[in-house]
Amino acid sequence: MPPVAPSQPGQPGQTAPIPPAAAVGPAQVTRPLPRNPRGRQQAGPLPAQDAAIPLERVPYFRSDLRRIAITAGLMFVLLIAGSIVLRNLLQA
Repeated sequence: MPPVAPSQPGQPGQTAPIPPAAAVGPAQVTRPLPRNPRGRQQAGPLPAQDAAIPLERVPYFRSDLRRIAITAGLMFVLLIAGSIVLRNLLQA
């Protein structure tokens, strides 16, 4: 395609050149294929006779369960202690 000179306001019949990207419309976005997160291993299928997920394959299950139990225990202790403190303050 030969180069087009920029149009001047006094010349009829000439139009401003349109860049090819603007003439085509919205470009299609290419999305990457999903990848495995780093550090995680692919788990194989479970045996057909046992449909339960073994706890050894669940990451951080026991540590999370322990953390939840500790938090629940501390909340219960705070609830009892706050109840005792408030009862003593309101009786005075």
